Amino acid sequence: MTAISQSVFNSTGAAGSGHLSGDEARRRLEAVERLLDGRHGGPRRSSATRALCQEVASLVTDGLDVAFTFPVDRQGLTAAQDEVTEALIRDMEEAADGRERFLRYPAINAWDDLKMRAISLHPLYLARDAGILGAGIDPAVYDKPMFNTPDGEFASASEILREQLAAAGKAAAADAIIARYHRFLPQPIDEGSRLIWGSGLDGRGVRTRAYQAISMVVDHFADGSDRIRRRNLRTASLACGAAGPMRDLVCDIRAAGGEFAQLNLVDMDPMALATASSVLGPVSGDAVFHLQNLSNGSLTRYLAPQSIDIADLLGLFEYFPDHLAARLLGRVREIMRPGGIVVFGNMVKDRGQQKFFTDVVAWPRLLQRSIAETLAIIARAGFDPTAVSVRVPAREGVYAIYGIRIP
Repeated sequence: MTAISQSVFNSTGAAGSGHLSGDEARRRLEAVERLLDGRHGGPRRSSATRALCQEVASLVTDGLDVAFTFPVDRQGLTAAQDEVTEALIRDMEEAADGRERFLRYPAINAWDDLKMRAISLHPLYLARDAGILGAGIDPAVYDKPMFNTPDGEFASASEILREQLAAAGKAAAADAIIARYHRFLPQPIDEGSRLIWGSGLDGRGVRTRAYQAISMVVDHFADGSDRIRRRNLRTASLACGAAGPMRDLVCDIRAAGGEFAQLNLVDMDPMALATASSVLGPVSGDAVFHLQNLSNGSLTRYLAPQSIDIADLLGLFEYFPDHLAARLLGRVREIMRPGGIVVFGNMVKDRGQQKFFTDVVAWPRLLQRSIAETLAIIARAGFDPTAVSVRVPAREGVYAIYGIRIP
């Protein structure tokens, strides 16, 4: 038995006080040990840090359902490209002009201009295959009437954005933002930008966060088989952004035999919802778009109590401080149908390429949390810790993904 495993099992082989069996906990601890010494057996080495491995081992010791996984990155590049990119990123981290070097790539420069807005993740989800930043997005969608107005008319995303910013005393900013979208969409993706988005830990981490969450949802409803028999699933994507993960979720659920009765997409940004409607394409016929600020009031104002089977907060949770994150989960609980699942991710505290993320990319501030800190917020929101599964894509070591099963 490995050093970690020996330290956590008593003479009967029982693990902790949680709900993992002793045998399962032992297997997971041995998997952690393999990660630590580079013997995990995958085609690429793990980027999970020692501190992250040790935290996973500690939580498994307590019997909690935490595990490393190796989801396939559907838009990832080759192992050789990963190595090239790792060296490139390391050089930018170490250089005094690292951010300036980063912005020399044309697509990244155009992307950086909109990184504060939800569309910024779209090219990361299509890093290998897309030729332009706005692949699959029709620019006309921003002028398409799709939002109800108080006078019973319909308004476009551009019109709503102008109204929102005019009300905030920033009328001139709206046209500048809209112009940036139209510059962003046709921008070709150069090979340097593709390397960073396709092979850098952040691009890979964003994608495998989504793929892992989708896998957890599919497994939840498949219930031990390879088929889903539910034909009336209702989902809510909270802060949906450009909805790339929602598109993939629908495709994967349908491939497993399931079907949706309704897709609910919620965001406070009309440009995000318009983008989502274009990204979803034919799937958008089953979608309802809610222009709502998730910080304001109960979700039951527009989503009926106990009506949702799948709630995702993939791009949202880590931007809320602890007390607001707990309150949000409590509100999500109100809309969940028994037997449903809530999924979200949170960037871990100890990860690779941290300096690249904070200083070179200069990503807007989010709250990196340890797994234990996030589990404490889930408990504070009133959920049973034995109903929570945590999965950490090990090749990236950037995100922990949480699935909360609703009894």
